[in-house]
Amino acid sequence: MAAHPGAQALQQALHRARALAVLAYRTPGELEARFGDAAPADGVLGWLDAHGERFARRFDVEAFLRLSASLDAHACAVEGITARTTVVAFAEDLIVPLALADDCARRIGGARLVVLHSQFGHDAFLKEAEAVAAVLSKTLDAEAAA
Repeated sequence: MAAHPGAQALQQALHRARALAVLAYRTPGELEARFGDAAPADGVLGWLDAHGERFARRFDVEAFLRLSASLDAHACAVEGITARTTVVAFAEDLIVPLALADDCARRIGGARLVVLHSQFGHDAFLKEAEAVAAVLSKTLDAEAAA
């Protein structure tokens, strides 16, 4: 099967999209602490390029487009949630801003919003396992006591 005529351009677009996405996953403070005075090509730009390249090699462009369309089309009617709910947010998250998490908690009605802080921004839910586990433990303990 012949490759799509624009396949190389699509791979490059996927590479750049991932690099930009990774940049938004972290905070400026974390990037500064991590790369400091390193030359851009050896520091943050090299890091972003490596992420983009690795992702574009592993991920099929068509699959990415389908996943993206699926995420864009997804809707959740949070107003219909009746279970006791705890919404956890990281104040520094640029992808899911605190205002969005707060709106979600208010729309659920009675949901508890727990705001955590982390230099890791959106990736904090992966990198701050102890903080997230503490919220989960406290929530489950309160549920068991109820």
